[in-house]
Amino acid sequence: MNAIGIWEPDKLKISLRGDQPDTVISATFVHELVHASLDSLNDKLSYNEKWVDNYAQVLHQILVSFSDK
Repeated sequence: MNAIGIWEPDKLKISLRGDQPDTVISATFVHELVHASLDSLNDKLSYNEKWVDNYAQVLHQILVSFSDK
């Protein structure tokens, strides 16, 4: 796998490479989770990579800020 992570809707599975720093892996997981969530809702926003990336960045920042407390 060349990508750090991928959402596989036919398997309902998110795959991540483990050879990256934890922050990269967690941000990638959130990104793929946004794809998975939107796909489960049949939302076309899942195909808008810029929107997914922006939303995932915000969501990841929120999650990280809560985990620091």
